[in-house]
Amino acid sequence: MTSPDAQIAESSQTAASKYRWGPRPITLEFRLGNFRFFSKTFLGQELIHHFSRLSTNPQEPLPPAEAMTSSAGVAVVPTHPVDCRLRALKIYPHMVRYVPAHYRRFSIELRGTFDEYLTKFSAKSRKNLAREVRRFKDLPGAAPSWREYRSCEELGDFRRLAGEVSKRSWQGKFQGTGFPQGAEFLRDFSERAARDGIRGYVLFHQQHPVAYASCEADNGVIELALLEYDLEFERWSPGTVLLYLIIQKLFDDQAFKVFDLGGREDWYKEFFSTRSTLCADILYFRRGAPVFLLLLLHLGLAFLNRLASRAFAAMGLKARVRKLLRRKITRRAHTGDGRSLPF
Repeated sequence: MTSPDAQIAESSQTAASKYRWGPRPITLEFRLGNFRFFSKTFLGQELIHHFSRLSTNPQEPLPPAEAMTSSAGVAVVPTHPVDCRLRALKIYPHMVRYVPAHYRRFSIELRGTFDEYLTKFSAKSRKNLAREVRRFKDLPGAAPSWREYRSCEELGDFRRLAGEVSKRSWQGKFQGTGFPQGAEFLRDFSERAARDGIRGYVLFHQQHPVAYASCEADNGVIELALLEYDLEFERWSPGTVLLYLIIQKLFDDQAFKVFDLGGREDWYKEFFSTRSTLCADILYFRRGAPVFLLLLLHLGLAFLNRLASRAFAAMGLKARVRKLLRRKITRRAHTGDGRSLPF
């Protein structure tokens, strides 16, 4: 009978030969609500393999041996499909597996026609979607337009336009995030663009960019990486309109099999999706008392955050806070007070 150590060594060798891994900063943030105590960043190894091509066995793949013997001793398998929720901590002979999050990943199967896809919605939802698109097209001034960016030269223009939108978006104004401008991101973006692995989309009004979407393409799958819109146009649902137009184009082109809506759970992703997959983020750390204590602290804070979130939801405070934030944003952006679909 094969020992656990031998099984792990064999799986690590398979991971190194069958799967592609690459360096990536891996950050654990220690938060309680919106208050961040501190963060810890490791330079580890990340699995570069779309989740749709992984099995639901959480031990396939285990990290390559060199990842666990490096100075950092950290590896991450992001968005691993699973059949059920995994234990947060699991101890192996020479490493610790940590699962900080489970979530549903939503996607659209691009089989058939766009009209056939629309039949998944109720008659009321189809009517609402058509109305959102029509309202944007009926805006006063020059007719709205949109375009796709694909070549390296085109994507240079796309980055500039996406940056303009990002400064006026929710993420840019209130979260300090948005379209990344760091050297590492731009290098990865350029490398993907050179492999025909990036699609950029921008929605315009009067030649003014009001929404953008950045997607990554690989092996029959196109993944939504970033989508932002100008808050001044919120009442006309530019995010909805752009996503609707992208989906229509993907069905018409039939160049991809799946449109992965990316990221974590969000109600608009569920609304547009045709399927969902339970996934987990899986991190591996070389065993040691300091790392184990760090993970226990991170796990404890996550537990307290979940308790607080459930308590707020039970008292109806979560919905009230979101409503107040939305009103505040609406006043600042000089938009109407109706809720757009889906952004």
